[in-house]
Amino acid sequence: MKSLYESILSSTHAGKAGEALKVVEWYKSTQQYQMFFKFGDYEVKATPKGAYWIIDIDGDTSTSIDTINFYKGDTPNASGVLPYNIYCVRGNGKITNINYQQLKFKDSRDMVQEVRDYINFTGCEIDKLDKLPKGCTEIDVNYGHALGGGSPTVIREIKNIKLKKIVQTSVFKGGLSCRLSNIKNITVTDEMYICDEMLGYYSLDKGNSKFKPEASEMLTEFFKNNNVDPKICKFIPSDNNNTKAQTGTIYFDDKANIWRFKGDKKVEL
Repeated sequence: MKSLYESILSSTHAGKAGEALKVVEWYKSTQQYQMFFKFGDYEVKATPKGAYWIIDIDGDTSTSIDTINFYKGDTPNASGVLPYNIYCVRGNGKITNINYQQLKFKDSRDMVQEVRDYINFTGCEIDKLDKLPKGCTEIDVNYGHALGGGSPTVIREIKNIKLKKIVQTSVFKGGLSCRLSNIKNITVTDEMYICDEMLGYYSLDKGNSKFKPEASEMLTEFFKNNNVDPKICKFIPSDNNNTKAQTGTIYFDDKANIWRFKGDKKVEL
C-alpha cells in the first residue's frame, strides 16, 4: 500500500516530484530495505538538496537506524555505480553512517556528503578521495569477500583530508590498496592501518624485523608528506592467513637508518 507521501508524488510525475518517487522506488528495492525495513511500519521519503537527495526512513522509533548499507546489487545491472547522488540518509530524523560494498566512485562528489561519524568501504574502487563527508571522523577500509575470491578497497589517490582514524575491521588481509606514495597532505590523529600492499607487497626483509630499503624509503616520504605520527600506525604484513591475524608497530632505527617492524602476538580469529 502506498503511503500518503507516495500517493501525492504519484499524482504528479513531472519535475522533482516525479524524480523523488523514482528515488523512493529505487531505495525500496535495495537489499537492506528488502531485508530489514520492508515488513516493518516504515515510510521512505526523498527530498532534493541541490544535485543530491536526502533519504528519510521513518518508523519504529524503538529501533535505532545507525548504519545504511549500499551493495553492488543495488546498482543498475550490478554496475557498481549508484543511480542517484545521495546527500545523506536519516533514520527517524538522525543522520546515519554509511557502508558501501563493492561500489565504484570517481571521487568524493559521488559519495554521501554527510554521515554521523564514519563511512565504511568494503571491496570498493575509488579514483580519488580528497574530501570527507560532513561529520566524518573515521574511514573503515576493508577487504571484500566474494565467491571465487575477493578484493581489497582500491583507492588510487588520497589527499587533503583530516580525520581521526583510517582502520579496517579484519586484519587477516589488507583492506586498503593504495600505494603509500599516493597519499599526500592528510592528517590522522588517533589510529592508522598500513597494510603490506600499500608498500608494494612483501615489503618486510628476511626475518620480518625490518622493511626492505624501497619500502623503508616510502615510509620516510609518507611521514614527511603527511601529518601522521608513526606511533599511531599499525602495520599488517602479508604473511597472515584465514585462521590467524597479525599486526604490529613500526619504528625508525637510527643506527641502521631503516624502518623496523615489531609484530604483535598472533591471535586466533
